[in-house]
Amino acid sequence: MLNILHVITAPCGGGAEVLVRELVSRMNDNDVQSSALYFNTNSPCAKNLVLEPNESSLNVGFRDPKAILLLRGVIKKQLELHDNLIVHVHLIWPMLFVSLAVIGLPVKLVYTEHATSNSRRKYPLLRYIEKLFYRRFERVVCISAGTKLALDQWLGSKLAAKNEVIFNGSRLYSVKVRRCPNNTINFISIGSLVGHKGFDRTIRALAEWRNKDWQYLIVGEGHERHSLETLIATLELSDKIKLIGWSDQIEQHLHTADIQLVPSHYEGFGLAAVEGMSTGLPIIAANVSGLNEVLAGAGQAGYLVDNPDSDSEWLDAIELGLTALQQNTEQVVQDARNNAEQFSLDRMVKNYKKAYFSLGSDSEN
Repeated sequence: MLNILHVITAPCGGGAEVLVRELVSRMNDNDVQSSALYFNTNSPCAKNLVLEPNESSLNVGFRDPKAILLLRGVIKKQLELHDNLIVHVHLIWPMLFVSLAVIGLPVKLVYTEHATSNSRRKYPLLRYIEKLFYRRFERVVCISAGTKLALDQWLGSKLAAKNEVIFNGSRLYSVKVRRCPNNTINFISIGSLVGHKGFDRTIRALAEWRNKDWQYLIVGEGHERHSLETLIATLELSDKIKLIGWSDQIEQHLHTADIQLVPSHYEGFGLAAVEGMSTGLPIIAANVSGLNEVLAGAGQAGYLVDNPDSDSEWLDAIELGLTALQQNTEQVVQDARNNAEQFSLDRMVKNYKKAYFSLGSDSEN
């Protein structure tokens, strides 16, 4: 039997956290046992979260070097219980700290790369430092082809041989029987309020439609809240755009929307877009790696904006989406749902399980 210990900063907050909890809950059988270890559960979305028996927390800050010793202690205890231990790491601080914590310990390391870009890649010197850490991992899983391409270019051909693509899986919500919006058009965006999510793009674009009847709901929290609130107030759109913070009612919010907007500067995968499509919702998204892969098979339910900084291109794409809804709402809903089903959690779990056993076979040869 293989034993997988997932290590990540928190149990909720984004696509990486969703992936971890789903893998841990769905991959426990006669062949594989999974557990999760979090740095802490202090994030706002974890306020009412109850951890399962196979989940635990270090109760330490995600940049606190003390985590290295705590991680080593937990992993050593796991090794006393399990012969075949794989430590599967997510996000950069767990990746750095786990790499150091397991020095000299007989564990196999797997890392999932969740983004096509990050601020560290602006500094070429950091490439050599990161290579030292990436070498510690037997396998690096990339959640989209775009993510793999970016990482291959960053690390170089020698380390790129370790990289493989396993598409993220998504929760599939219930399909909403939709009607063409005749009066108010309800837009929605979901994601952390951080710069790379690009919500300022769609706020500015919709400002050009101030005389039309629409509402825009943005679900998520983050350090860009104040700047977005200032932008909304400056554009005199406080009556049309609402930042409602974190919510555990994502399905309900998606059901009340007509069109989902995804204006990200970059995305590793586009989890929010898949969740929206699963309800039959059409998506207007920036044409960037990750998102364009997710929308490639969306038919009349997916529209890409080639120049996401252009207000007019956003509005043109929105018009195309509205026209499709007017002409054949049922087809839009069907196209959205069919495409979302290509990224099911069951498929993701199956592919990760295959990767784990492949890693075990590699160590035996």
